[in-house]
Amino acid sequence: MSTRFLRLPAVMERTGFSRSAIYARASDGLFPRPVPLGLRTAAWPEHEVEAVLQAHLREAGDTELREIVSELRLQRQQVQIAQRPSTHENPLPLAIGH
Repeated sequence: MSTRFLRLPAVMERTGFSRSAIYARASDGLFPRPVPLGLRTAAWPEHEVEAVLQAHLREAGDTELREIVSELRLQRQQVQIAQRPSTHENPLPLAIGH
């Protein structure tokens, strides 16, 4: 699955929230936190922003929004774990019979 990232101006345009409102909502667990993409660059996965917007369309309350954001955070962590190299694999072949 290809993930598209949205920088802050695009998130602000999509949501109608100000910069401070986005970060305040993220701090309160009502909006996903951005993903660091570099030393001074961060962005939001588009599907996470869309999930929150869909919840707003359903008139979800804060409790439901926190559950959605929590689930998105868990999914992110699972992707990170799945992409880590295994520590059980030895990348170098063993020298046998020297």
